[in-house]
Amino acid sequence: MRKTLLTTCSMVAITDLHGDSNVGEKIPAGKVNENVFDIAQGVAISVFSRNSDLPSARKVAHTDVWGSRAQKYHALDGATGPAGWLNVSEPYYFFSPKDLASQSEQVGWVSVERLFRVGGMGVKSRRDHFLVDISRETLHERFRSLALSRNIEAARMSMGVTDNEQWTLEGMRGLVREVGIEAGIHRILYRPFDTRYIWYHREAIERGDSRWPVMKNVLPDKLSLLTSRQSVNGEFTSVFVARGLSEMKAAESTRGSYTFPLVLATDQHDLATSIDEGTNLRVEAFVQDLRSKSAAEMFSYVYAVLHSPTYRTRYAGALGIEFPKVPAACPRAVLDNLIRLGSDLVALHLLESPKLAQPITAFIGGGNPVVEKISWSRDAVWVDKAQTIGFQGVPENVWNFHIGGYQVCEKWLKDRKGRTLSNDDIAHYQKIVVALSETIRLMAEIDRVIDAHGGWPDAFQTTAKA
Repeated sequence: MRKTLLTTCSMVAITDLHGDSNVGEKIPAGKVNENVFDIAQGVAISVFSRNSDLPSARKVAHTDVWGSRAQKYHALDGATGPAGWLNVSEPYYFFSPKDLASQSEQVGWVSVERLFRVGGMGVKSRRDHFLVDISRETLHERFRSLALSRNIEAARMSMGVTDNEQWTLEGMRGLVREVGIEAGIHRILYRPFDTRYIWYHREAIERGDSRWPVMKNVLPDKLSLLTSRQSVNGEFTSVFVARGLSEMKAAESTRGSYTFPLVLATDQHDLATSIDEGTNLRVEAFVQDLRSKSAAEMFSYVYAVLHSPTYRTRYAGALGIEFPKVPAACPRAVLDNLIRLGSDLVALHLLESPKLAQPITAFIGGGNPVVEKISWSRDAVWVDKAQTIGFQGVPENVWNFHIGGYQVCEKWLKDRKGRTLSNDDIAHYQKIVVALSETIRLMAEIDRVIDAHGGWPDAFQTTAKA
């Protein structure tokens, strides 16, 4: 569309008034960002000029207007100042400034979307409060109650659900009776390090589960890569891993994360042509030493690349507009190290690493650990207002670490506000802290390995042909 507009218009003038409170706009230092209307969506004014007397110069004038609502009104009243002219180019023809200076280095790299045959967004239940629960026992009892209910209206009131043309509680009761209560319960990665339980069946979701073609490949506990199509949180942190089902915002807090299974379900084996029967990876997308690796090793390689801090900053412009890309070739000296580091990260993020057995925090305060107010101070994460109960020994960089736009140490506890932490909850949180601390260390080591071989992108250059 933008290309067509440039072809047919002699000039395009964009005045971006910003004010978006949905996607976390990166506001310049010292500026405020109020919306000119009482809405959450950002606002821009676009003027498209077609004048036969003017040459078709394909010029785009762009002006950013930050500030309070009053300041923006004043700017629109004639005090905007000169607009900047954008150098608009293929293939995107963007009408706003983009930092794509390093994008040319990724020519020949492979997009994650292309690397996997099957992928798509995670589960969207449309009724999380009903179909999903932190406690397996609570979820089981809810659906046992539904299966045994004789008064559907009473059940509707107690469970807080409503019918519509595509979904009815009575139909759901029939489905539970047919499938079985236990048979429908599955683990689901709901947020980073936050695995919950869902009563899952494609017919349990309103209008049917459009994610089933992807999700059937991860049941019951198959591995998948989670990442985003666009990074809109100001920095790229939308990379995680799951066993089994994953919720649509498990690894990206705004527009949702995509799930890329490692293997394909049995009925899709005919699609696989690689060294591993049933793999979802397009091995032919890689070249040289990578092709000799197993699917699990290639998965670890991709996971390590996406966790390089320098990669995330150097290619931030491209990561903001498209799926991540990874080098299709990697010299063995770099490759073997990245596979090792990526494998360690995967084990940590699945909470399967033996390193998690040694906590680096101590739970203090005891008593009745009800989650009231989450805060951090004095190297401790507190769960009560008085800061007497919490986890001692949480470094500040761990407290501030984000995955998918979520501040993990805060988010996990915040989602349990009002609950009393069990011994299992406390042990789980302590594992999260270890996992994040080790993640920070491994991410730095990934960069050291790459820097030792020439840095980005030189470390991935090979002289041999594919």
